[in-house]
Amino acid sequence: MQLYCPCGYAILVTGHWTGETYRLELRDASAGTQGETIARCPQCCRPLAAQDLERLPPAEFHWQPEVPEPKSAP
Repeated sequence: MQLYCPCGYAILVTGHWTGETYRLELRDASAGTQGETIARCPQCCRPLAAQDLERLPPAEFHWQPEVPEPKSAP
């Protein structure tokens, strides 16, 4: 699952069954599942914890469709 650091950086969260519980691993989303696990955000260096990550990037990163300017009356 891809979640986002509060700074907007994408973090890949994966869960692995240990036989007793799930262990969450955080990875740089740009490296995919083959990247090393990380403990700090590569962009802002904030310590990472799965419960602090957001489901959506901050509002300034959301795609907004371009709306044409209304034409002024002559």
